[in-house]
Amino acid sequence: MSQENVRAVRRLLDTFNSGDFDGWVRELHDDVVWVPIPEYTETEAVRGRESVREFVADWVGAWDRYTVEVTRIIDGGDWVVVGGHHGARHRSGAQMSMEMWVAAAYRDGRGVEFRWFTDQAGALEAAGIEAQPGQ
Repeated sequence: MSQENVRAVRRLLDTFNSGDFDGWVRELHDDVVWVPIPEYTETEAVRGRESVREFVADWVGAWDRYTVEVTRIIDGGDWVVVGGHHGARHRSGAQMSMEMWVAAAYRDGRGVEFRWFTDQAGALEAAGIEAQPGQ
């Protein structure tokens, strides 16, 4: 099952990066839970596909272009930890660049839980994956 989850994560990010927001939402489980990074002003979990859609649309909607470049995927079986470079550009010329990590769980081939972090250690801990030397 774990390789299926890795493929599902890649499909989710490819769909997002293509600009197909409706397709991206279809990759989410109906019961999805989205936990923002602790540094975000709204730290409460967002529950349900439509609520997550609104939350993410608010986050990325301020930018003309927002992409995620995967820098690392760690297969933890039921959980997948993904490191990514998030980059965005605004029509004013402003740019944003940051590294974020997510611990993602899948059910029935769709993302059911996403816990976001600004560091790999937090994502590994949330996924119950022990850090290995070199991670």
